[in-house]
Amino acid sequence: MVNVRLILDTRKSSKSSNSELFPIALRIYHVKPRMIRLPYHTSKIGWNEKEQSLKKSAAINKTLDCDNINRILYNKLHDARSLIHELGDGIQHMDIDILINEIKTRWQDKISPQLKSKMPNGLMLSDWGKVIIERKRKLNKQGFVRFISGNMEAPYFSNILVPFLTLKLCVWILFRFYSVREEKRKIKSK
Repeated sequence: MVNVRLILDTRKSSKSSNSELFPIALRIYHVKPRMIRLPYHTSKIGWNEKEQSLKKSAAINKTLDCDNINRILYNKLHDARSLIHELGDGIQHMDIDILINEIKTRWQDKISPQLKSKMPNGLMLSDWGKVIIERKRKLNKQGFVRFISGNMEAPYFSNILVPFLTLKLCVWILFRFYSVREEKRKIKSK
């Protein structure tokens, strides 16, 4: 049996040190408990445990759009419960971590592709370089991997690259750049 609830995570370690507020989380119990933290915070006084919603009357919630946040929280809870209902008896054989990933995927699928393409997905250039190196390593392009890895670590080259390696780039920009470079490579090889 799977139990899903919206809770206020009142553990001492969850409390925000600068705002003294607790995060709202989706608690899933399936053999063992797990929580998915949501991007909303409130105090113990501002949370209605029985209705699993923010209290409009609490002073701490006066600056928040409680109706909109409660609607979003309800939709996330409803999506999780409907996924569990769709899985039926097969959920008994599913690991809790896989279930959590499926719930997060369900939430992501609600976002339109046009909006997703506009959302920034920050990634350091050095991290993207590691991704490219791993892809080439899997394709058994060892010469390319040695060349790039060696040059990224070389002191004379690292001094030049340091400002660039700390840049945050959007994944879709890098993907487009990588696609164009791959297409040019394929055209040259023909």
